[in-house]
Amino acid sequence: MENYFTYSVTQWSAVSHVLTLGVGIFAAALVYFLATIKTVAPRYRLSNVLSGVVMVSAMIILLRQSIAWDFSFVLDGDAGEYLRRDGQAFSNGYRYMNWTIDVPVLLLQMLVVLPLAAKKKVRYATQFVVAGLGMIWTSWMAQFYETGGVTVDGKAVVEGSSSAPFWIWYLLGWAFYIWIVVIVWKTIREGMQLVPEAASKMLSAILGVFLIAWTAYAVAIALPQFWFAAEAGVARAFIFTSADVVSKAIYGVMLGVVAAIISRDEGYDYNELKPQTAETEAG
Repeated sequence: MENYFTYSVTQWSAVSHVLTLGVGIFAAALVYFLATIKTVAPRYRLSNVLSGVVMVSAMIILLRQSIAWDFSFVLDGDAGEYLRRDGQAFSNGYRYMNWTIDVPVLLLQMLVVLPLAAKKKVRYATQFVVAGLGMIWTSWMAQFYETGGVTVDGKAVVEGSSSAPFWIWYLLGWAFYIWIVVIVWKTIREGMQLVPEAASKMLSAILGVFLIAWTAYAVAIALPQFWFAAEAGVARAFIFTSADVVSKAIYGVMLGVVAAIISRDEGYDYNELKPQTAETEAG
């Protein structure tokens, strides 16, 4: 969709800035997850490692998106607008490649932290991977048809196109998403019964964050069918990037808090690992 419009300097800059902000947030979050890995018991540190993997993946893809945005449009000084550069095109398809890595990892992180039975973890993990990849790949197919059937001032954006392929793939993606929501709901609800109260409250908050952020993706994917304008292209960049930050970085931090609470409840004390300074020893 984004390639069909010209953008004001403000609109083009807003997209460029939010993509760059996303890269910076994921870089900072990577440092955070590596720096805090010892604040949780060894058995839960894989969650921090997986968060680090997600940060690297998201950072690389957003950097790719940022570079593509910069090179796909050129400023027309006379008109004061950014026009698409000949031979260049911006694509959100790279995001789906990123999600192919991140979605299964994000879901599996939950199982690393929650003290569920081993057989149940294997069963849930299998469903997470299958449903997660199914959701991403069907949604990826849908984005190839996102301009199908769209009209502007009574004229088809793509002559002879239909919206049917988009909605078929998109609704298939929703079917997988509902499957994921059901499993996540069960996983968190079961986990809440097995962890300290403070961790249980954080898990409840994680469930809310999950539902809001992941549903925002679905809204952004369908946006071209309802709102076909330069403003929609800008809005979609903000929705996608905000959902990425919330569902990956913030989610990872919250899950790390849960792991730290459980670690302390099990008797793990990070302070005991800190080197003793002369001042501390004197005290």
